[in-house]
Amino acid sequence: MMVKKLFLLLALGYILVYILVACGAGTSVANNTGSAQASGTVVHMNRTQFVQAAITIQKGQSVTLIDDGLTPYIIANGTWQNGRAQPGSSP
Repeated sequence: MMVKKLFLLLALGYILVYILVACGAGTSVANNTGSAQASGTVVHMNRTQFVQAAITIQKGQSVTLIDDGLTPYIIANGTWQNGRAQPGSSP
């Protein structure tokens, strides 16, 4: 009987932690958005794509990428041709 109570307590603790982490992720994105807009162009990314279809920046300007999901991204120089990534080089 004690094992069932312990298991139930651990399960409830896990659910509580999961809810707190999920709520905290949205708050940190909102806080980052405000500070990033003051320093340059902001581009949001959701789980599968960039939210903005296109942006225009001048040479030397910065772009701040904000991940609105939990997916890690790797950003590299290059282009997309026929749905495939083509490597590029830095100027």
